[in-house]
Amino acid sequence: MRTERCRRALAVAGLGLLLAGCSAAPEAPPTPLTLSEAGTGYLRIVCPLNERWDRLDLTVDVLRQSPNPGAAELTAAKRAAESLREASEQALRDLDEAEPTWPAAAAPALGEVREQIAAEVSTLKTVPTLDRDAFLGLSWPDAGDSAAQARRALDLDDDPDRNCAELPAEPPATEETPDA
Repeated sequence: MRTERCRRALAVAGLGLLLAGCSAAPEAPPTPLTLSEAGTGYLRIVCPLNERWDRLDLTVDVLRQSPNPGAAELTAAKRAAESLREASEQALRDLDEAEPTWPAAAAPALGEVREQIAAEVSTLKTVPTLDRDAFLGLSWPDAGDSAAQARRALDLDDDPDRNCAELPAEPPATEETPDA
């Protein structure tokens, strides 16, 4: 019995010493990105959203202009909205992850873009329950001002389509090989 208590006491003491010796050193703050790096990062986040908005706009046009709209047109528009919602939620995660590294001068404008995307996500979450008329009656906040401010802050071209078209391809992921 006494041996068991001694073993437990030693185990607890050893664990305490182990934890005390393994405390993490304070992390250095992340290094801010250059304007060029931040601009490219921003475009990698928002260009997929722009593509999804274009797709949603097309499906809504079909739904609106169809003389006899049926379930297929509404389903296509809802799928496009769902795709946009998913991409927007990913963009929010990406913006949050990159936030500590944005250049200080661009941070407020990028925060506005983030708020805009979050508001769009809130609206997009309502889409699955809407009928055709309610879906077509949705109003979308204009993201133009916040996006334009972000482009200016990141020294990007005023034309979002041109920015996305000129975005360099993402470098291929490198695979790490285990040491032989």
